[in-house]
Amino acid sequence: MGLLRYFLAIVVAMGHSPAAFFKPLGGDGGLAVQSFFVISGFYMSLIIDKYSLRSLSFSALKNFYSSRLVRLLPIYYICLLMTLVLVNFNIAPPYYHSPDEVLTSLSSISDKLLYLFSNLFLMGQDVMRFLSYDPTHHSFILDVFGKVSDPMLGGSGFATLGQAWSLSLEVTFYLLVPFLLVRNNKFVLITCILSFLLRLVLSYFGFDTYNAQHAFFPTALGVFLLGSLSYRYIYPLIYNKTRSSLKRNVSAFFGILLVYSAMYHKFNGDLKYWGFVVLICIALPYLFAYFNKSSWDKFIGELSYPVYMTHFFCIHLIAKFAAPQYTAYLVVLLSTAISCLLYFLVVKPIDQYRHAKFILRSPSPVEPESVLATSG
Repeated sequence: MGLLRYFLAIVVAMGHSPAAFFKPLGGDGGLAVQSFFVISGFYMSLIIDKYSLRSLSFSALKNFYSSRLVRLLPIYYICLLMTLVLVNFNIAPPYYHSPDEVLTSLSSISDKLLYLFSNLFLMGQDVMRFLSYDPTHHSFILDVFGKVSDPMLGGSGFATLGQAWSLSLEVTFYLLVPFLLVRNNKFVLITCILSFLLRLVLSYFGFDTYNAQHAFFPTALGVFLLGSLSYRYIYPLIYNKTRSSLKRNVSAFFGILLVYSAMYHKFNGDLKYWGFVVLICIALPYLFAYFNKSSWDKFIGELSYPVYMTHFFCIHLIAKFAAPQYTAYLVVLLSTAISCLLYFLVVKPIDQYRHAKFILRSPSPVEPESVLATSG
């Protein structure tokens, strides 16, 4: 399923790029992010016993949380540094605010701490999407509906890496994994339903923005749990299928994926969006069962997170030298090349360290990795 993860990262990268002749899934990065959340829920359900999380012991929790942070933070910090270097060469993302500018502008200590903490440790970057900067009082204000007309004042622009808001949601999900995904199927199913009911309630009261529906953790939790339910209900049904049978199903999925990618812009509204999410939920168990021993698929999957984290850097760099209609395709090439380099220099050594240091036992065939990739 590494190929799927890489595909979704490419959708995000191309979605944020200037207009191109063709973008898979219409460049709907938001849908790709939601699909990453589903994959994350599937993976976290799969690795519970690798860290002995059912025991809820201090050592199990420490190993799990340490492993997740070691997985996410090094690449995040490298991309953070790359962006700051780029800014020094006057190549800045849209609506970018330098740390010096922000810290000088904010008058409140709490606002400064929120800005520093969210950018240094990921947590809270999703919260920033619900804030705006008030130039009169030099502070952040709650702006759930995004009513501030000047995009330079939007809270999401105060993240050095704009795509990292989805990682903040993922880290929040990780915090709950040892206490949520060890519960029985009924509990997880009910929690998932409640999360989606909350979306409907918020929509009824006018909170139908993308942030309220997809970037607010209580409403996003249901999407993570869809992945867990996929693992719990579908994976046991196909676990003993023959390889030839799995191959037919996997081939059918990629065929549907190609059609979906090409025809996405012609489908209707929410149906095309949630139809794809359901397709991912059904496909994940088949993809994992078929590819869980594939070294090439694992390698491709390892590129998804670096591609996701470097694509803004690549967009703004390439935009200085290439025509807009070619930017999206060049971004794919450059972000993939950088990701290959990061894999061999950073990701692979870190994974070897994680596997030796943090995993207590390994009853399942392969340890799945963090998949986010994800911003729309």
